Amino acid sequence: TEISTLSLHDALPILKQAAALLTQELTVHRTIEQLAQEVGLSPTALKSCFKGIYGSSVYAYQKEYRLQLAQKLLLETDCTVTEIAHRVGYENPNKFSSAFREAAGMTPTEYRKMRPIG
Repeated sequence: TEISTLSLHDALPILKQAAALLTQELTVHRTIEQLAQEVGLSPTALKSCFKGIYGSSVYAYQKEYRLQLAQKLLLETDCTVTEIAHRVGYENPNKFSSAFREAAGMTPTEYRKMRPIG
């Protein structure tokens, strides 16, 4: 199954499977090659079809998902920033904080302070 013979209709279930792998197993770090092999596409087909369906690269999609989940966890749990970083797949809490600040415009701690009291 290569992109030349794969319609977007046929690719959709495969790409949904790839997206599920990216979002359900956040602590598993896959290369594009590994992910492509798991879903049965070439890396080139995976990258171009994924971007065509989701509008972003594989890694950008996963990063955005991780940071959205982190925002939710910061507001809804009392987990530490380090615990949240690990839960969303960042081994290094400083890298997590940098990525979070870049995406949200504030640090995870500042974001948490926006949580409603009570």
